[in-house]
Amino acid sequence: MKTDNQIKVESVNPKQMEAAGKDYLWNTFGTFFYFFCQYLLTILVVRLGNFTDAGIFSIVLSITNIFYCVSIYGVRNYQVADIENRFSDSDYIHFRHLCTLIALGLFVISLPFFGYSVYTSVCCLIYLFYKFGESYMDVLFGIFQKRDEVKKIAISYMIKGIVSVTTFTLGMILFHSLMATLLINTLGIFVVLIFYDIQHEKGLTGPKLTRNQALLLLRDCFPLMLYSLLVPALNLIMRTDIEKMFGTEQLGYFSSVTMVLSILNVLMTSVFVMLIPTISILYAEAKTKKLIRLILIAVAGFGLLCLAGVGAGALLGDFVFSLLFGKEILPYMNLLAPTIIASIILSCVTFFSSVLTSFSKNDEVLIGNFPSVLIVFLFTPMILQKSGMIGSVFLLCLGLFVSALILFGFIFLAIHRRNRKKEMKRGRHE
Repeated sequence: MKTDNQIKVESVNPKQMEAAGKDYLWNTFGTFFYFFCQYLLTILVVRLGNFTDAGIFSIVLSITNIFYCVSIYGVRNYQVADIENRFSDSDYIHFRHLCTLIALGLFVISLPFFGYSVYTSVCCLIYLFYKFGESYMDVLFGIFQKRDEVKKIAISYMIKGIVSVTTFTLGMILFHSLMATLLINTLGIFVVLIFYDIQHEKGLTGPKLTRNQALLLLRDCFPLMLYSLLVPALNLIMRTDIEKMFGTEQLGYFSSVTMVLSILNVLMTSVFVMLIPTISILYAEAKTKKLIRLILIAVAGFGLLCLAGVGAGALLGDFVFSLLFGKEILPYMNLLAPTIIASIILSCVTFFSSVLTSFSKNDEVLIGNFPSVLIVFLFTPMILQKSGMIGSVFLLCLGLFVSALILFGFIFLAIHRRNRKKEMKRGRHE
């Protein structure tokens, strides 16, 4: 990675900022629409199937998200922060081929050790290819973003959201089988990927990635890949322990309430990636006041969002969830408030991690996020025995809060050091 002194960028003019604002709105709308559709799938699997299907689907999501993170390898943030174009579009695409093959190999090796039934394992294999479709969508979206073609991203998200809900609904109605439904769902996303996304990208046949380039990307993005694994790891740890202790059906109830955590994390990651180029420029130019103001505004927004979310959950939670999942879900609604709190803290963690990524502080991203996984891994079994499923959500809140504080500290330490370098440089010129 380039050092601070090696980074040379152009200043952001008002027209660029206005265009960035429009792009941000387009991306936010398209991303929200797609991941809202993904959340609808967790409702449809209950309404058109049952809570056992929901439990299996939860396991499938948890396992495949691990290998999806290996496939994307944390490259998207690195890609859009690559304001000097050290790598070409075709380099990133060829690197995605490599990472996807690695992810598939790791999945095949690891699957027997999870110990799930043949049916659940086949569902995982099928849905893994859906996630690989999302993985290629991710690298293409990085190319579109760098070309200021964000409308293409929004339209693609909307098309995929509609196709995903439609194919999932038809699959459950026609076949009454989660396995068949996931197969149709996977075929649907590849149809959109091939006939829409790839049609807009002309750099697919560029020069192949050299060995040295591949090794450089593997090295530079490794901390980002590990960071991207942390949230799926949190989900997998919690859901595996709950499924072992309480059974697949109880896991279905738990996942139906807490699925918002995973959906919101992916949504926020996709939204925050739009800010990385601007933050990279502000940091490189040492415009610390604007940078700090942007970060503090975001933190204040998260606080207000948390208050609004908990209030809305208390007023409307029982009504909305019973309408979506049936009255069987009501005994589990005590999970909602801590899940909303955990989701907001997770959004802070995601935002702080994105800021540090834009600073090229990838090691700090990994160090800051690790405590949350360690806390959940060490204490979830004990908490489940003493406090049940709600205890595991509060434990998650604690772990995420610790990580948020550490990441926040790393951000202001980096800004302080960058500001000192600017002052020292100015003093030498004077």
